[in-house]
Amino acid sequence: MVSVIIPTYNRASYLKETLISILNQSYADLEIIVIDDNSQDNTSEVVQSLNSDRIIYYRQQKIGIIGKLRNIGISKSNYDLIAFCDDDDIWRRDKLEKQLKYMDKYDLICSNARIIDDRGELIKNRRLIINEESKELDIYSLLLGNIIITSTVILKKEKLNQTGIFDENEKYYCSEDYDLWLRYTTGNKLYYINEDLIYYREHLSNSNNFFHRQKMLKNVLMIQDSYMNKHDQSLYKFINAGKYSTKISLLRHYLKNKRALDFIM
Repeated sequence: MVSVIIPTYNRASYLKETLISILNQSYADLEIIVIDDNSQDNTSEVVQSLNSDRIIYYRQQKIGIIGKLRNIGISKSNYDLIAFCDDDDIWRRDKLEKQLKYMDKYDLICSNARIIDDRGELIKNRRLIINEESKELDIYSLLLGNIIITSTVILKKEKLNQTGIFDENEKYYCSEDYDLWLRYTTGNKLYYINEDLIYYREHLSNSNNFFHRQKMLKNVLMIQDSYMNKHDQSLYKFINAGKYSTKISLLRHYLKNKRALDFIM
């Protein structure tokens, strides 16, 4: 049995499609916990229109910290397996069915994703993760770069009691998930499936937004650098390689947006 956590804010136009894709899963033994961050659109009406007893809707006073919203969802979940989905992404019908086959052996399963635009149409043959194969993940591979897409994750709830939940400190803005995945590697087994089990929506209000992605990449650098203080020299070469890769991504982001001088300064 799976609890699916969906934080949302003013995404009624996308949320319905997201919810339908989860309700239509070939594995049906699930609950969907929607944590509404005080939306000002018709989010509640969209949820009610689906008339499903598998959807549990909670409306909060404005919080604005996605890690805290996900943590609220976790605290309200009833099942032993937790999955996450952003309010604008879409799951392939067999997403959970494929992942659950691995849960006897692993504690967290994630996958690749196809990219869609704001209208839900595929963007050529673009995938979110490139040049990767299905493989086990550990702290070394994740310090090289985060290939865990939050909307693809399913994990064992009991393990969060050992590693902790999402950090709610605002300094982790846009990167609280990366911080958790690194912590989750301690004592747990993680597996990445190189299949496109979700459709990841790309539009100006998510990580394609210049300042959002800029902040995310800078926070990733901060998290990678924090592991230099763990006094584990076996990590150092992976940290340095990961930081180099993140800096290259940040430079490309500045160049793409014609802000190269900002990167230098």
